[in-house]
Amino acid sequence: MEKILIVDDSKTVCEMLGEMTQSLGYNCETAEDGFKALNWLENERFSVVIADIELPGIDGLSLIKMVKEKFPEIDVITITGFGNKYSYSEVIKAGASDFIIKPFGIEELAAKLSRVFRERQIKKELEEKNAELLRLSINDDLTGLYNRRHFYTQLEKEITRARRQKHSLFLIMFDLDDFKKFNDQYGHLEGDRILQEIGKAIKRSIRNNVDAGFRYGGDEFAIIIPEANQVQAIKIAQRIQEACRNITPWPVEISLGLVELKEKHDIESLVRCADQLMYQAKDSPNKIKISDGNGK
Repeated sequence: MEKILIVDDSKTVCEMLGEMTQSLGYNCETAEDGFKALNWLENERFSVVIADIELPGIDGLSLIKMVKEKFPEIDVITITGFGNKYSYSEVIKAGASDFIIKPFGIEELAAKLSRVFRERQIKKELEEKNAELLRLSINDDLTGLYNRRHFYTQLEKEITRARRQKHSLFLIMFDLDDFKKFNDQYGHLEGDRILQEIGKAIKRSIRNNVDAGFRYGGDEFAIIIPEANQVQAIKIAQRIQEACRNITPWPVEISLGLVELKEKHDIESLVRCADQLMYQAKDSPNKIKISDGNGK
């Protein structure tokens, strides 16, 4: 049930509004000034504040601004008996969702609250849809990893951050050995299942909320590893390699190129270096090729 905070220096008004809101099916609490209102908001969860614009201590316009600054998710409905003193636009600009002039009846209050909650629901649904659209735009549907488009966006951000904060940045590129032969022998559906397992293997092997895994294209993958030394980056590469070898019933061999960001690199040369190392790794006994100190 939605909870409403009523703020008015008149005990009678608080009781009247309390009875109105409860009869409309809402829970409510009351405060006689702005300071007590802010204390309530710090300790309880409210959806709406109904506040008189003329309050002791903190005036109503200042309270609106403070509520919206500290608790932007809370809607504020302002009430006043001085309709000629405050304009509707002034109150809305301060951050209020609506404005009611005394005296008013329960029908008007019900309509105002209904509109506020309806708009909250519409906003929530819109945010959820936008979040889903964002997820679809940056994720690879098959593997659940980020996609190639997001790879370049994220890599550019991490390069900028690494140089600004002067920390290390590693990039791994790898692909599946003989994947075309696998698809030809067992079919693309089984091949897709293997790619899904690769996605899971990457997620298990990288550091949560630090590293990021991407499907670069086809059977090629990328891992961005910020704030790690070479030993840590190699261990991540080895974990991915081991996880892929443990995929059942078809163990997968992969070839990995590992490069550290150097001053000479831009985004294209960094990716190109990792990609070249990946192909060199196919002839390496351990299937991992690491750049030398010059990023070659």
